[in-house]
Amino acid sequence: MSETEEMNQPLYRFLHLCWEYPPNGSGIGQYIESISSGLRALGHYTVIVTSRAEGFPELEILPNGKILRIYERKDIGSKWVAEKVLEIASEEKIDLIEAPEHFGEAGVLLREKQRPPVMINCRYNDVLLQARYAQAHYPWQKLMIQLARVRQWKLHLRERYSIEHADLLAAPSRIMMEGLRNQGVKIPERTAVLPKPLIPLKEWDNEESDRPTVLLLGRIDIGKGIGFLPEMIRQVKAEVPNVLFEIAGGDSYARGLGDCRDWLEKQLVAEKDHIHFTGHLNRPEVDAAYRRAWVVIVPSKWDTSPTTVLEAMQRKKAIVASPFGGMAEYVEGTGNAIEDPHTAKFASAIVSFLKDEEKRKQVGAAGRQKAFDVFLPETCANQYIEFVNQILNPTV
Repeated sequence: MSETEEMNQPLYRFLHLCWEYPPNGSGIGQYIESISSGLRALGHYTVIVTSRAEGFPELEILPNGKILRIYERKDIGSKWVAEKVLEIASEEKIDLIEAPEHFGEAGVLLREKQRPPVMINCRYNDVLLQARYAQAHYPWQKLMIQLARVRQWKLHLRERYSIEHADLLAAPSRIMMEGLRNQGVKIPERTAVLPKPLIPLKEWDNEESDRPTVLLLGRIDIGKGIGFLPEMIRQVKAEVPNVLFEIAGGDSYARGLGDCRDWLEKQLVAEKDHIHFTGHLNRPEVDAAYRRAWVVIVPSKWDTSPTTVLEAMQRKKAIVASPFGGMAEYVEGTGNAIEDPHTAKFASAIVSFLKDEEKRKQVGAAGRQKAFDVFLPETCANQYIEFVNQILNPTV
């Protein structure tokens, strides 16, 4: 799009429907916060309809927009939320509604005939078998996951319905869109891969702990790859004897295993001197954890577009990530490592970075440059507008 075309772009009014929004939820909510801020920075107007949060007002006014915290998690997918969203859309003269496929939040809304166009953005995608079974460490857990899915059949029908009946469908990585097609999900005609933006951390003086430190940041969760850690740590400490693995984030529950942290600690008894569980971290504590890290790892069994990758790139950190999800697309061209955590190559990549400070600096600088060239909210918002013009302003 030329500079002249950008200047002639109409200004739109968007409504983002999502239960997750800071302080509730995690990556999906951060996406909504970032893309909404980018759209507002370009002059568009955004209304965020989201869940109530303790200590936060029901109505929060923003420059070029507002946040309405009006429903509870139990209300997701309900008729009254859909009716309320349509009422707000009418009052605010909304041009387009965006919602994630997760929980099928727009499933009921899409059945309404009198409504603005709806864009579904695939952020989590339990519809994908690979993403669903990423929560299984042992083969027998897959049966338990399927049984749980049967019990939640209404929710999963909403998720699939929202994907297949969206007016526009977006995903943050090519691999996710390809996965939907390969699995036989009926894909709408209008689709796009729209990178995940992240509000920039403009000032950052990179530091490292005195002790070689590897950071795994996120939920302690089977899908995040915690099952790979015992062998990975043994391999790394054989080459770097004083290495420390920091596991930062809250606990989660896995079917058949119970609390994931308890399960993991039992697997790591022999490595206890090389492990530090930080628990849940607030934002300043997250920054401190990044400062200590020499290498950030993302050994996920499936991860659509983890915020950790973008945060680490902004902070000039060397990254070793798995190929299962969108990580490779995000670090492409930076020199950061993509390796299969099922193999010894993942641990070897960690060791390579730990032993080579200059290499860490080079990939860190390249990652930060790409984060600011490609993943800023305004940059991603321009791509967003170019996509939605297909339905809002097809003559552009």
